[in-house]
Amino acid sequence: MKPTRQEVFFFGTPPGDRRFTEEALPVWADHGTRFMYGIPGKRVARFKVADDSRGPVFDPTNGERTPTAGAMQNRPRLSSRTDSPD
Repeated sequence: MKPTRQEVFFFGTPPGDRRFTEEALPVWADHGTRFMYGIPGKRVARFKVADDSRGPVFDPTNGERTPTAGAMQNRPRLSSRTDSPD
C-alpha cells in the first residue's frame, strides 16, 4: 500500500444558512484535469471540498499536514463557489 497526499478543506458556512446542508445541496464531483469533490455538512455548519487526485507518496505517521502553497492558491477559487448567491 502506498498512501498518497490529497488536499482537503473544510469551509464554515453562515449559521442557519440551509443552502449548504445535505437536504439542499448534493455531493458533487468534477472529473476534469483533477478529481475535485464537495460534500455538504451533515448537521454541522461546514462544507468539505477536496482534491482527490493522486498526489505524492505520503507518510501518514510523520508526513507534514499543512496545506501546500499550490492548494492555498486554489482555495480562494474553491471558496468563491460557495459564496455565490442562489
